[in-house]
Amino acid sequence: MARIAAELGQPFMPWQHLVANVGGEIVESFVDGQAVMVPAYREVWLSVPRQNGKTTLVLCWALDRALYWGGLQNIIFSSQTANDGRRTILEEWVPRLERSPFWPLIGARRVRRAAGSEGVRFSNGSRVDVLANSKSSGHGRTLHFGVIDEAWDDVDNRRVGAIGPAQITVPDAQILGCSTMGTDESTFLNNLVDMGRASVDFDDASIAYFEWSAGLDEDIMSPAVWAACNPAWDITITGKVMSHQYATMPEGEFRRAHLNQRTSSSERVIAAHFWERVCSASVTPEEPFVFGLDTTPDQSRTSVAVADKSGRAELLHNDPGFGWAVPRIAELARKYRSSVALDPAGPAGSAQEDLERAGVDVVPVTGRDMAKACGDLYHQVIDGTCQIRKHEALSTAVASATKKVTGDTWTWARKGTADISPLVAVTEALWAAQAVKGAPHFYTF
Repeated sequence: MARIAAELGQPFMPWQHLVANVGGEIVESFVDGQAVMVPAYREVWLSVPRQNGKTTLVLCWALDRALYWGGLQNIIFSSQTANDGRRTILEEWVPRLERSPFWPLIGARRVRRAAGSEGVRFSNGSRVDVLANSKSSGHGRTLHFGVIDEAWDDVDNRRVGAIGPAQITVPDAQILGCSTMGTDESTFLNNLVDMGRASVDFDDASIAYFEWSAGLDEDIMSPAVWAACNPAWDITITGKVMSHQYATMPEGEFRRAHLNQRTSSSERVIAAHFWERVCSASVTPEEPFVFGLDTTPDQSRTSVAVADKSGRAELLHNDPGFGWAVPRIAELARKYRSSVALDPAGPAGSAQEDLERAGVDVVPVTGRDMAKACGDLYHQVIDGTCQIRKHEALSTAVASATKKVTGDTWTWARKGTADISPLVAVTEALWAAQAVKGAPHFYTF
């Protein structure tokens, strides 16, 4: 396989060597009393982030099987849809083969492009066909090698169910499955990943399982984390490109595509299990306090939060309207000799002058400060270094919050009908309470 990759002009990277060496291992077996060489692993499953060279590995594996296995091979390639499989074979594989030394073993007349019969034929009789996505696909055929590409969108075992039984009489048959992680709804892949992870503890497992991914508790903004879970790092993937991807992609999509993490189908910014871990009904911030104020864009609902320098925070109010907020928060600020944090450019910005006239010290949280505040809250929740008092409105805001990305920073996005003012108020209060410079400015008489 490594020699084939070199002939294609894309020599194997170390991770591809590893998978090929282990997944391609052959051992002696006895069939009808005769010694034959068969794959050590009937199934090989690979989970790796996107753009790490999976397509090259799969192509080399299929070519090795088609050309050097000692006889004609029936090979099937399946993807999420028949159209996806067609594009892979005809638009990715064939152009690369046309420029390679292997093309004389194929030739243009052996490339089948007609809808429903897409595939490649080899001069020795081997063939690669695209598997149609139907329950009867693959039935009635004997298959030697099957590729299952991007299984994250599968809701059942239809593809394995089509390929596996067609290999039952083939002693040296093999399945190669490749996919990035999916969502909570990727039931087939999620079960397979769990089984694959468990299989590595057994020396006699019939499955070889490989996975490159970031841990759920790791810093997704860290280049070191990106490098650790992308085996093509500094070969075909660079930090500059990955930084751009992080800044421009929704977090859930970035986690799945480039960190190879299973995500919620709702693509929460803060995963539910991280949020629940820092929430408690017994959390009570202690003086000195800083208060946070935010409201919806139409000022139909307003939130007031409080936080301390130790990372404890609580949502005090999430009530209709906005007019009540200035006198109430001014009362709290005077009582506890505290500052009030708000975004002057946000919908609560109109309260700044009124609060200052009431003698309240206002801490503006805007621009890069707001971006830093959002990032600080996110990392404190992920790291488990903050404590939040449970509140239904706050949990709802966290569940519905999305990012507004600007350049290389992000803030909470004010879009849709969800009220995220509880989250913004807590974010502002926590940042101001813990900021080294500029806050808290405690009110003095």
